[in-house]
Amino acid sequence: FATANSLGELGHISSSAGELSSVVGTAPPFQFVLSGNNTIHLLTVPDGVATFAINANGTGAVHWPPEPQEESGHPGYDDNFSWTIDAAGRALISYINTDGNVNGVDRLNIMTSDGQGVGTVMLEIINENGLYQNVGTFPWSSTVATGLTACTVGDVEWDAGTDPTGATLKSRAQYDAAITACLGTDVKPDIYMSRVVGTTFTSADGDYVYTFNGYSAADSEPLETAVGTLVTPDTAGGEPLDFTWSMERVQDVDPTHEEYDDLTGLLTLIYDDGSHESISLLSNDSTTGMASIKGSTELILGEDKSDIWSGLYLQSAQTRSTLTELAAAGIVDESRFDGTRNTYIEFVDNGGNQGVVKFYERAESTSCYILESIPLTDNGDGFFLLDVGGGNVFPIPWQIGLDDRLYGDASSHPLAADQNIISTLTMCTP
Repeated sequence: FATANSLGELGHISSSAGELSSVVGTAPPFQFVLSGNNTIHLLTVPDGVATFAINANGTGAVHWPPEPQEESGHPGYDDNFSWTIDAAGRALISYINTDGNVNGVDRLNIMTSDGQGVGTVMLEIINENGLYQNVGTFPWSSTVATGLTACTVGDVEWDAGTDPTGATLKSRAQYDAAITACLGTDVKPDIYMSRVVGTTFTSADGDYVYTFNGYSAADSEPLETAVGTLVTPDTAGGEPLDFTWSMERVQDVDPTHEEYDDLTGLLTLIYDDGSHESISLLSNDSTTGMASIKGSTELILGEDKSDIWSGLYLQSAQTRSTLTELAAAGIVDESRFDGTRNTYIEFVDNGGNQGVVKFYERAESTSCYILESIPLTDNGDGFFLLDVGGGNVFPIPWQIGLDDRLYGDASSHPLAADQNIISTLTMCTP
């Protein structure tokens, strides 16, 4: 386990710098108010963002970002804690180890505040001499986590001891019905591969952390598939669970459906043991980053028997790509592995959020290419509005991932190995 008291060893924060003070110390200029509501607090440390889920009942959990030397995709570190407010208005965070014993106490002091939950916090740890040591002042923000609620309709938790055959588990049809019941008259939020890649979902209690990484070239995954990890209370401090993930298509559940590109709006995860998990986004608060999620996890392999669970999760997403960034990335190779399609994509930025996307597609049974140029507008939120003519505008979610691949609604594609490939194409004559 990694606690703030071991941050010096981990490399997150240097424990050798800063002043020393007694347990009493000097009162900070602002007081913490942590009672009454569950809150999510974000502490920006040198290696990333530490997410504190602070519960009104005096408990909490924190997810620390991975160290720089960790391998790509490392899920970071997790701690449970209890908390109190001292007489000076400082938050005392008491970390709890796996045996249930206190394993160090940190002190958080609000140094600046805008009155709306944004400011800076001085972090103090107890050193080997029993004195609080200032290890730095860091940006800090907080949001009340009660703006959304988890919808528990249809939820079931399986007890294999009393129900070895899974009679209490639910079918896919029952999961779909539970989602419909939770939505009521609300419209289900759209979810796409480009919106999920590079995102971490941390449960409000800090127990579960889903990290959705990108395409795995090493595993030769299909273009519609990426990889990720899950940290649970059983894996905290150890190896996380690995999974592949993709956007579920309607054809996956209804092979008679004609349109291949139609999506169900669910994320599909497949773990290394072959078990499947479905995740549905019920509602999303873009202001706080909180999301209400309903999931279903296959617990008896090969059978339509799964549990159903719900929860609130904090999203830490990659910054949405702009048209300028798409154009700067270069030519995208949208070709398929089996050679059935050879297409290249070029983005042109004309300024003012306006531009053109050019599709170079090889014509059937020939070696020449057809060019289709479509005007587009950067909507400013990761969506790009394609003007396909006749007053029709078609939104596409595009994102340049941290792996320099172009992610769309349900697939990803690499940059062309030869960035001068367009000049070598033979164009078809009219």
